[in-house]
Amino acid sequence: MSMNMEETATVWSLLKSDLRPIEDVVAEFNSKFPRDRRFTACNSLSLLLQARPLALNFLPLLGSVLPIV
Repeated sequence: MSMNMEETATVWSLLKSDLRPIEDVVAEFNSKFPRDRRFTACNSLSLLLQARPLALNFLPLLGSVLPIV
């Protein structure tokens, strides 16, 4: 199963949280994703992190498509 647009925007928001303590980011992740959606979110997050150098080049383009949370 894939993530919906809201979940995708949340994952992007978490990726941009590099100045926040990891505990805060994890707490936000846990509050935004119910247990049954966490595997899908983590899998997508893993794929994004593996491709992060490429993804960061496209972030300005995605920002115009994805809602900023």
